[in-house]
Amino acid sequence: MTEEKKIRALVRIGNADLAGNKTVLYSLKKIQGVDVMLANAACKILNIDINEKVGFLSEEQVKKLDEFFLNPVGKVPDWLLNRRK
Repeated sequence: MTEEKKIRALVRIGNADLAGNKTVLYSLKKIQGVDVMLANAACKILNIDINEKVGFLSEEQVKKLDEFFLNPVGKVPDWLLNRRK
């Protein structure tokens, strides 16, 4: 008997509600200050498949992404960050 994963409609990452039916790479763009380049870098660093739907991410993966976007300084090159002061 195969176990089917149920997709979540909304996932909260980085103070933004992300649609569960979109891919991780393009859903992360909804977070303020995150573009495709930073989203791609975050997924590569955290070993998350960029083509996976956000609704299928585990709680552990969501927590990792949330912590990453709270303070990305030092985890990615400075030129990749938006809104530097």
